[in-house]
Amino acid sequence: MDKDPIAGSAKEAKGAIKEAAGKALGDAKLTAEGMSDKTKGKVQNAIGGLKDALKKKYCHTGMPSRQDASCFHALTEFRYNINT
Repeated sequence: MDKDPIAGSAKEAKGAIKEAAGKALGDAKLTAEGMSDKTKGKVQNAIGGLKDALKKKYCHTGMPSRQDASCFHALTEFRYNINT
């Protein structure tokens, strides 16, 4: 399993807390930051799910092999491009 769904869920939770605090305090900037964090978390969670699905479909699941290494490298490149 990829770490993105876990990190994404954490970002969503942090965003929800920020958004609620911003609404309670009447702070529009904090509310917007919270909404932004929630959206980023949802996207990261979705990317993690996609990567897991791609691994299941295209990566060999047996003993470590050259194919697994190249598959892992491709997925790592995908993660780097999304996060930058």
